[in-house]
Amino acid sequence: MTKKLISLIFMLNMIFCMFGIENNLVYAGELAFANIDYTKSQYIRVVSDNGQIKFDVSPQIIDGRTLVPMRAIFEEVGLEVTWNSEEHTVTGTNEDTEILFTIGSDKVIVNDKEIKTDVLVTIVDDRTMIPLRFLSESIGYYVVWVGGSGTKGNISSETTVPSRSSIKTKLLKIYISPSKQLNNSYIVGNTNEQAEMEDLASRVAAMLNNEYECEAILATLSLSRHEDGRPLEAKNKECDVYIGLHSNAGGGNSSGAIGYYNIDSPTGKTLATNIVNELNSIDPVKLNRPSQLVNGMNMYDGVGLAEVKHPSNYGMIAVLMETEFHDNPVTANWILTHKYAIARAYVNGIVNTFNINKK
Repeated sequence: MTKKLISLIFMLNMIFCMFGIENNLVYAGELAFANIDYTKSQYIRVVSDNGQIKFDVSPQIIDGRTLVPMRAIFEEVGLEVTWNSEEHTVTGTNEDTEILFTIGSDKVIVNDKEIKTDVLVTIVDDRTMIPLRFLSESIGYYVVWVGGSGTKGNISSETTVPSRSSIKTKLLKIYISPSKQLNNSYIVGNTNEQAEMEDLASRVAAMLNNEYECEAILATLSLSRHEDGRPLEAKNKECDVYIGLHSNAGGGNSSGAIGYYNIDSPTGKTLATNIVNELNSIDPVKLNRPSQLVNGMNMYDGVGLAEVKHPSNYGMIAVLMETEFHDNPVTANWILTHKYAIARAYVNGIVNTFNINKK
């Protein structure tokens, strides 16, 4: 059987605690994970040397163990899959190996040898989910877990899997893109959205860089917010998170923060939620928004918000945040007079989402 390199990328904070690992991105040896399509599996992503393995059901953490859709994994490593509906068994075979699973059982038969797993084979959304660790135990793969925000666990057929001592730590990179809407005037203060959001973005970036173990990158202000502008710059700088900072307009009496996210990104929704909650905790104006969390991919008749859509397509966690309304005199004045507190709210939302350590 031809064995291929497989790497796992985890975006689940519970994994960090489970394995006692640090909250930083890491790269193992010379393995490259650029240009990954993060579609469908935002919590746990599986990447082979052929690219990301696509799942129609996201991998799961069950009883502290990682379960992945069996068919996609088996086909990636060259096993043909058959299902026996009467006996509730699934078999993966090639010329060297036969692996038989029984749904609801913790026993796997590999070439007539019984192997006990530490979690039951189960069904999730009509897909058979198997414990990933069994790969090393049953078909000769070696597993090394490597921690971090965006954790990678390397699974290889080679014995020279990188060890923890060979890991080079790389900080989480957060790209901050302030509004370019110079003509959106504030109803008070003789200022505009672009000027105020550039000021806010610089404060957020400074707080993150000065206080936390991450790297905040301020967008090149001259670049557009479209695909080949700031999203491409963020991709080229190998950013992990993309945050658009805006203020809003709604007719003069609207109030409340709004977070736009990609519906396919649970982590993006969590980030938007955490920032909105932080802003709500300091905003003295009663909210009157029907919803503070919106799927940005549905905006503009399904075209989507550029700063949610394009960074997501480049593999980043992307949100666009409307801080408050600048055409409401009360909320506009609040933005202008509470810049430090608002920046701190953004930082708290980011840090809480990704469990970023203080320096």
